Amino acid sequence: MIILVLGLIDFLTGILFFINNSYNDSHWLPVKIVLFFAFLLLIKGIIFILSADIASLLDIICAAVIIITAYFNIHAGGVIAGVICVYLIFKGIMSLLGA
Repeated sequence: MIILVLGLIDFLTGILFFINNSYNDSHWLPVKIVLFFAFLLLIKGIIFILSADIASLLDIICAAVIIITAYFNIHAGGVIAGVICVYLIFKGIMSLLGA
């Protein structure tokens, strides 16, 4: 059950970051929602970094990029945002399918 929740956090964070980064000028998606899921991702990464897992380090880096771009309303570059979105969505799908 916990793997499903953690996978859902990854998946939703990737989708929300994609939407927030793609439609940066429209305010139909509140930034607080994106920041909430980014902080969940950051907390998850910090908790599991103790297991010396590279995915946790990547979670922390992704969360930091999402928080910076969402909070300061910066449009992340296409390649950077694309890699982060694909990584989080793929990781979330793999967690959901593997549970």
